[in-house]
Amino acid sequence: MRLTFKILWFEDADDYVNDYLGPQIRRYLDEHGFDFEPIIRKTGKSLDEDINRQDYDLILADLDLKDTETGDAIIRRIRSADVLTEVLLYSGDKTSLEKIVEKERGLQRVSFAFGRAELPDKLFRIIDLTIRKVQDINNMRGMVITEAVDIETDIESILLENLSEESARARVVKLLERSKERNENKRVKLDAASLRDLVTGDFLTFHDLHDILASLVKEVLKEKRGLLATAKGAPRAAIEADISELGELKECLNLMDSEVIRLRNDMAHCEQSADPETGKPMLINKKSMETHDVYDDHECMEIRKNLRKHMQKTKEIAEHLKKHRELRPR
Repeated sequence: MRLTFKILWFEDADDYVNDYLGPQIRRYLDEHGFDFEPIIRKTGKSLDEDINRQDYDLILADLDLKDTETGDAIIRRIRSADVLTEVLLYSGDKTSLEKIVEKERGLQRVSFAFGRAELPDKLFRIIDLTIRKVQDINNMRGMVITEAVDIETDIESILLENLSEESARARVVKLLERSKERNENKRVKLDAASLRDLVTGDFLTFHDLHDILASLVKEVLKEKRGLLATAKGAPRAAIEADISELGELKECLNLMDSEVIRLRNDMAHCEQSADPETGKPMLINKKSMETHDVYDDHECMEIRKNLRKHMQKTKEIAEHLKKHRELRPR
């Protein structure tokens, strides 16, 4: 599981999915720092393809599917394919579901919701259980590092789109000047480097890439404010809106260093241990030997929310810079 919670859902009542339970699931997962990706199926016709194509965090099945095999039959097929994902079988007809439970004692790792009124509470408890399983330090470390790499890659793409080779080289030189001795080997390779080498090679750290992106946003803001001085009417309103949005994105970028980059670096160097006096689990940074309490549910939720936020805001910055680039005189 990364930042998207995937549910394979067998349900043929569109209004129940789109207007009732689906929005509740989306809100609940959003509060816990996840995007919701439902894969809705009205029948089990594509089941083999579905379960072979990707992994799911949860499978929901209505017992009373019309014009197809029932939900319990679909679940038997899922288990026979050695798919061990958590499954929740539900029905508005309590009696029918009770008969299935009594008859099919061989259904493995299946939870049941007797009546649709019971389903949301049962569903959210299973979601909580599934989330907790991935909140140990090793899973959290993997998720943070993977999501941070994606953000870093997005920033590299933005810089490739918005920097010339000359501009990129000048910025790299300025950054390398901060530590001449440590970066001497990089300086030797600098003259022969292409734009892609400069941005995606080993010249720049994630922190460097972040700083260059922040400087680009700052430069565009300065240009926008200059244009505002002479703009009138609708163009002025559009520029004012851009300035406001870019200002908010700039503030968010200021938080990326602590909420993503430093967190990623800490996670890369920490391991779980135990307090020698109390025996309680704790984290030790293998590099600095600093200790930290194991992240609790709230901290894990905030980490996920921050990663999602910065992923989205980075994409918004890309759109603003693209629009600004296209509006410039050629």
